Amino acid sequence: MGRSLKSGQWLQFIQLIWHWLSRHAQYWLTRLKSRPDSADYLTWRHQFLQKRLRLGLWLALFWQSLVSAEGLYSVLFEFERLRAVAFSTYGDASISERWRVASIVYYLSAVVILLACAIGQKTIWGRRYPEALFLLFACSLSSLTHIIFTFVSLPETPPSLLFLIFAVLVPVHWRLHVIYQAVAIAYYAIFYPITGLATLEYAKIRNLYSRELIIQLACACSISILSVYLYERLKRSPARLN
Repeated sequence: MGRSLKSGQWLQFIQLIWHWLSRHAQYWLTRLKSRPDSADYLTWRHQFLQKRLRLGLWLALFWQSLVSAEGLYSVLFEFERLRAVAFSTYGDASISERWRVASIVYYLSAVVILLACAIGQKTIWGRRYPEALFLLFACSLSSLTHIIFTFVSLPETPPSLLFLIFAVLVPVHWRLHVIYQAVAIAYYAIFYPITGLATLEYAKIRNLYSRELIIQLACACSISILSVYLYERLKRSPARLN
C-alpha cells in the first residue's frame, strides 16, 4: 500500500514537472520564433550591409596591404633571422622554408582577393547580393590562412579576434556570421584531424587544441553571434530604423 502510494506521488510529481517544462518551452519557443520582417527593415538592413561592407573592405585592404608589405619584407630580406627563430623554437629549420613559401602566397592572395571584393561591391551584382560578397570577404580572411598553410603541413588556429571584429563592423545577418565561423572552425576541428595535420609535432608544440584555445574560440563565437542577433532584434523595431 505504501509503495503504491509513493509510486503514485512520484508519477504525479513527474507529471507536474513535465507540464511546467512544456509550458515554459512553449513560451520561449514563441518568444524566439522569428516573425516576418517588415519591408522597411529589410530595406534598411540591405543598405546598412552595403555601407558597412564598403567600409570594411577598404579598411581591410588598407591594413592587409601594410601587413603584407611588412610580411613580404621579413620573409624575403630577413629570412636568416626567421630560420634561427624556427630552429630555436621548433628544433627544425626546414619549417621556416615551408613557412616562407606559404607566407608569400598568402600575403599576395589576401590583397588580390580583397581588391577583387572591393571592386565587386561596386558592380550591379555586388550591390544586389551584398550577402554573398560578405561571405566571400569573411571566409577569405578567416579561412585563407588555413587553406594555404595546409599545403605545406603547417596547421593554423581560427582567428577568434577576427570574429569579434566582424561582429562590430557588420552587426547584421547573424546567420552569415554563423556560416563563415562554422567554415573556419570545421576546417580546424574536422579537416586537420582527418588529414593527420593535428598529430604533427608542429601542431603539438603550438598547442593547437589546448583548453585555453578552445575556450577562447567558444567565447568569441558565442559573443559575436549573440551580439549580432540582439542588435538585429533591437533594430527590428520600426522606431529604431535610423
